Amino acid sequence: MVRWIIVSIGTLVFLALVVIVLLLFPVVQTWIAGIVSKKLSDDLGITVRIERVEIRPFAMNRFHGVFIADLNGDTLIAVDELRIRGLRIDTKEQRIRVRRLELYDTRFALATRKGDTQSNLTNLLDKLASEDTTSGGADWKVQCNELDIQRLHFSFNSGNSERLPFGVDFKHVDVNTADIIGENVRVAGDSVLIDLHRLSMKDHSGFVLEELSGATQVSPRGIRIAGMRIKTPGSELNGNLKFDSQSFADFDEFETNVHMRVELDSSHVQFSDVALFAPELQSPRYAAELRGAIALRRQR
Repeated sequence: MVRWIIVSIGTLVFLALVVIVLLLFPVVQTWIAGIVSKKLSDDLGITVRIERVEIRPFAMNRFHGVFIADLNGDTLIAVDELRIRGLRIDTKEQRIRVRRLELYDTRFALATRKGDTQSNLTNLLDKLASEDTTSGGADWKVQCNELDIQRLHFSFNSGNSERLPFGVDFKHVDVNTADIIGENVRVAGDSVLIDLHRLSMKDHSGFVLEELSGATQVSPRGIRIAGMRIKTPGSELNGNLKFDSQSFADFDEFETNVHMRVELDSSHVQFSDVALFAPELQSPRYAAELRGAIALRRQR
């Protein structure tokens, strides 16, 4: 009996080593990527591609050349390299846990086609939700302990409006490069929470954000940033920020449908930064010290 147990254990260890070694070969990784891509494409009804998978038992697993198309076949998300560690999926509790997630050289192309009222992402999520018959109406919960996104290219273009000649245009955003570092990312229902350590980016309008940090919550009811720090080349804001809304669609009409409240402490602002959001202030080149609460309520 002892000999049989030893032989059985030895055989299992040998088979495990063979599998691990095979997974290190690019041809095997490409084969696995093809199987995963086809499975996801068939299940979701959209184009999903993964060029290569690196499965590492004692390190971060890597996915190369990840591509997700929208319902029109155009690029929605493309990731040059995705790294993930500590992935756990509990189908019974409908919970996904990730210890660390890294994305490198990501393209996120959000768009609203002319005549459409929703973005390509919203249309895709609505389609997936209507075809999902396994959850029984319950929401999946996602938790990620550490998040690191480097060299993100984000854009949003609305086919229902013309591009503004000056300043930040919320309907035509093009951030060529952005870096995001955070932890304790939680997604539950329609809310996303993250302890944001640093978000830096540069928009095509000329707006440069060196740092945005704080405990952040995003939902259809608005955006909250507690312990906020915003830093640009000419301004620095510290305090709390609230954007109140009734749905995400309100942000499409930000100037009229979103109520903003800012509580500032020991802050200073350069009017050239403000001018990018309020073009009528683009002439003055003044700076101001700010402290207190500012509230803007728009008439619907």
